[in-house]
Amino acid sequence: MDAVRIVIIGIVATVLILVFRHAGKKNEYGLYISVCTGIIIFYLLFDKLAILLNLMTRITSMVEISDVYLKILLQILGVSFITEFGAGLCKDAGQEAISNNIQLAGRVLILILSMPVLLAIINMINDILV
Repeated sequence: MDAVRIVIIGIVATVLILVFRHAGKKNEYGLYISVCTGIIIFYLLFDKLAILLNLMTRITSMVEISDVYLKILLQILGVSFITEFGAGLCKDAGQEAISNNIQLAGRVLILILSMPVLLAIINMINDILV
């Protein structure tokens, strides 16, 4: 049911943006509607993210994975969500270059955050081979 609610909010926001655009109003209203819609959708998903966090914690305790890796995974997800949201807003505002730079920065940050996991995998492979 949450998916239907989110889709309806997105469709209503899109229709409102198109109405303002065709009515000759300033294009900035579309940006305001887009930002507000993104915040509303994130708010609707916030408690679902808490459920996901609890499930991931239970999985790591069952498999006995280090909490460090869970923390890294959550940081990567956070960077991914935030940069995608920011890049989308910039793209909606017509700032394609800024959007691309935000996406590039997000990719670099994700690569940096994932380095400890990559090093652990390399060390594990090295231990197996030696």
